[in-house]
Amino acid sequence: MRRAALILLLLAGCASSGSKQRVLSVDVLEPRTPHQRPALTGEHLYIVHVENVSGEDVQIGSIRLELAGTSDYELINSAAPIEPIMLGPGESEDFEMFVTIAPVRGTNRASQLFLDSLHVTIGVRVASGDVYFSEIVAITPVVG
Repeated sequence: MRRAALILLLLAGCASSGSKQRVLSVDVLEPRTPHQRPALTGEHLYIVHVENVSGEDVQIGSIRLELAGTSDYELINSAAPIEPIMLGPGESEDFEMFVTIAPVRGTNRASQLFLDSLHVTIGVRVASGDVYFSEIVAITPVVG
């Protein structure tokens, strides 16, 4: 009987631990000319669009981009030096990030791929304390 009660208690705890409220919605945009797919290496401009989807004010304190799924290349200047910005519920902000992608020594340049997603980490302050948004986000091309 005690064993069954303990198992029920553990299951209830596990079920409730996954119910975290989503605080941000994040998109990564890359401006491009029509029919252009930029090479992986070189300079890139990414626009990180951050929207507060919570019911409370949030403060954006830092943004960091990292390559997702490859160790053959490195991202240079991947942290945005930003002034903390307060976003109310439903508000959004765009952050321009200029980065350079370079091959790590010994990488075969002929095997360059195209980049379709980035790992985005955002430092966020909410009423309950500091939290981090950390997710792999697809890059959306913006033709203009």
